[in-house]
Amino acid sequence: MPRLLFVLTLSASVMLPDVVRGQGLQFVQGTWEEVLAQARRTGKPIFVYGSSQHCSPCVVMEKTVLREAAAGAYFNATFLNYKLDLEEGQGPAFAQQHDIVGFPTYLFFAADGTPLHRSAGGKPAAGLVADGQAAFDPQQAFYSLQRRYQAGDRSAGLLYAYSQALEAARGTMQHPPSADVAAEYLHTQPPQHWRTEQNLRFIFAQTSPVAVQFFLQNRALFAPYFPAAEVQERVDFLVQQLATDAARQPQPDALPQVQHLILATTPPTDTARLTSLAAIRYLQARRQWLPYAQATLRYAR
Repeated sequence: MPRLLFVLTLSASVMLPDVVRGQGLQFVQGTWEEVLAQARRTGKPIFVYGSSQHCSPCVVMEKTVLREAAAGAYFNATFLNYKLDLEEGQGPAFAQQHDIVGFPTYLFFAADGTPLHRSAGGKPAAGLVADGQAAFDPQQAFYSLQRRYQAGDRSAGLLYAYSQALEAARGTMQHPPSADVAAEYLHTQPPQHWRTEQNLRFIFAQTSPVAVQFFLQNRALFAPYFPAAEVQERVDFLVQQLATDAARQPQPDALPQVQHLILATTPPTDTARLTSLAAIRYLQARRQWLPYAQATLRYAR
């Protein structure tokens, strides 16, 4: 896999000598312990870009967003930026300590090493800058919200914000409480409030079972707020996700349950396509390659 070319320069003002120079983010070099020591000495918070050589979204981010001047201007002025391969060297231990199982992951720390915020995934420069700004807002910062939740706060505002933060970090944590938190938030809302614009937008972005079922059963409610193509794309994504989850279950009736949900919530004109799509994803996740190939060929016809 091609690597970025780095220009290393020396700076008398920076104890960690090697800094990646360019229009975008400048990354300090050294061990995590050295970066922490520099942060404590300078009082500057830390941004950790957790990546892997085998991560295609990481390659895209490194070739585009991390090189953009808009992202570099904010991050270079605000943080010590540290790039860490989470599958090599110190990376695996760091990933285990901070519950990272997916890439790219973005972590933000206070100058004393206290975790502030995390997010994940490919995003534009404006989105990455918004993540950096959220790190300093207790109403948005992931770890601030997590601490309040773990301390027993179950207010609607906290559950809403924490659920949003969990979705922003989706796919990079071992066992996130995303489904529980989303369900807890929705249970604070009277049934008629599920249909407000704020809650419909919330449900649209969620992957918890209660949100998925409501979305599939009431997809017409989302039409005023999302283009028809985006709603259909979301339907397809959720059906495939349900099928993947079913493939991980030991029960033999897991896929029929998904197909029953499709039949119960989908217009008749689309049930055959979606049940076929679910079967394909289920067989793929179960690595049943011959029936997977046969189902894919049938779907293509």
